[in-house]
Amino acid sequence: MASLPLSNAASRTSYWRRLSASLALDRTLTAGILCVVFMILFLYTRAKYYTFDSVSYAYSIWKFDQTGDRMALFHPHHLLFNLTGWLLWRLCRMLGYVGGPLEVLKSMNAILGGIGIGLLNLTLRNVLTRSRALALLSAVGVGLSFGYWICATDGRVNMMSVVMLIAAFYALVVTMQSPTKRRAFATGIVAALAVLYHESAGLFLPVAWLGIWLADYPQGVRAEQSRTRWRLLAVFTATWLALTVIPYLTVGISYLHLTSVDDYKNWAARYAILGWWWDFRILHNLRLDAYAIRKCLFTEPTGKQGTFYIAHGATSLGFWSYVSVLGGWLLASYLSLIALPLLVKTHYRRTIAVMFAWLFVNTAFFTVWQPSYFVFRVPTIMGGAILMAIVWSHYRAQRAGRFWLVAIGVWIGLYGISNYVLSIGPHADPKGNPYTAFAEDVRRHTAAPDLIVLPGTGFGEPDEVYIPYFSQRDVFSIHTEMAHHNERFDEMAQALHARMDQARAAGGTVYLLDDLYEPGLAEDCLMRQHGITRPMLLSLFHPGMRSKAWANHSRGPVWRLLPQPVVPDSAAAPNPIGPAP
Repeated sequence: MASLPLSNAASRTSYWRRLSASLALDRTLTAGILCVVFMILFLYTRAKYYTFDSVSYAYSIWKFDQTGDRMALFHPHHLLFNLTGWLLWRLCRMLGYVGGPLEVLKSMNAILGGIGIGLLNLTLRNVLTRSRALALLSAVGVGLSFGYWICATDGRVNMMSVVMLIAAFYALVVTMQSPTKRRAFATGIVAALAVLYHESAGLFLPVAWLGIWLADYPQGVRAEQSRTRWRLLAVFTATWLALTVIPYLTVGISYLHLTSVDDYKNWAARYAILGWWWDFRILHNLRLDAYAIRKCLFTEPTGKQGTFYIAHGATSLGFWSYVSVLGGWLLASYLSLIALPLLVKTHYRRTIAVMFAWLFVNTAFFTVWQPSYFVFRVPTIMGGAILMAIVWSHYRAQRAGRFWLVAIGVWIGLYGISNYVLSIGPHADPKGNPYTAFAEDVRRHTAAPDLIVLPGTGFGEPDEVYIPYFSQRDVFSIHTEMAHHNERFDEMAQALHARMDQARAAGGTVYLLDDLYEPGLAEDCLMRQHGITRPMLLSLFHPGMRSKAWANHSRGPVWRLLPQPVVPDSAAAPNPIGPAP
């Protein structure tokens, strides 16, 4: 380092400006390299085993493009996602792309995933001002976590909101270190954008309030400090409210023409009203919380991977890397319990308080809302990563720094290997997706006017979106239509018969998946969620009016439903296809 000419104030100022610029360049360069490396990784490992949600939103985008259905473009719980995906898909088609929107959504998430890791590294560099290596390792650890990695390789809705939340954390950390109205305003902008891409990002609001309240305000008159604090809180809150409420009202009232309060409420709060995802068994759900958080971090050797299935067993490498990662997390948790009480007495105490608030708010809400779904815990691990980096900085200061960094690096390497070998790699293999193969089989055996009737639950649940998207065939899902008809079985049955008549009038055939006839998981789900018993289900289709259309090697027979024969009034008519109108 060059000597500092203390005799000249201007020279001192110039020196510190150059040093500050050099540090800023170093941070930006490191973040940029991380961003590019993870973009390449996520693009290379894009999933071929698509989740229900990713195919569903890709189909909604395609449906809007084909039909102009405005409801398909604006989903109330992630308002701007489909719109963004549709605009990007149109841009790609202008540049020569000829595929569907699903691949565009996957590539968009891969690029966003890389940007998110770069932003997280910048955030960590602001928190850990003296440790570039720990900031780098912590960001890499998040990028290699199963939850973040799988969201960045699939067409899920979560990644855009997650990246906006990382940007909101960065803005909040900067605001806490040097609070100004401009920085509070910027925090409000990115926090609001996160909500527009997924409503769950609204949980950041109380955390941001706490961060602004605890910010490092200049020492002075207490009354002036209090006024500044309330002024920044007002700027942040007003910005956040304006950028969330105005778009929702504009889309709902002006674009979707939802002019009554009930119509708007049923659109904006549809999931909450349905109630399928609420679960208030607190003690039971705490165990599911632990499962979901663990799943978000790393996968188990075999079996079900969150919403995914592995097509083959674990290798020895995968098994032992998993054991090493599990042992590392147990050790890290123990060390954190020892270090955090000491760290709350240091200059990290404000950051620790904010991160614990973030962990608490997220965990509390998702304990009662779909507690086992690991994807909702991805934003949680960002706060956990910052806390863990602070803990690592404490132990690094107490021990040989190089050894500590090497140990952490090896652990994170095993962590990434475990997640890739056990799940990410298999999900990048198109041969492992039975739903795509079945949808292609449906396309080969059917024609455009045909209708496929399916339960919409159980093992075949993804068929509801796979068949419309990959086969371009119309489907009728009993599960979904029960929700659309407010759980009224008779109304759903009438809608089913109308759709069948419409398909036949267009020259099509009605097909039934075998899940509707065979007892199993689909039937159990329909009974549990809608109260549909087996006799009620079979009453929709006369058992003597079906014939086998073809058989799929993994899903069994697919049935052709023949029209009910016309019989004289005096004859004994067979059991009707459905309830009398």
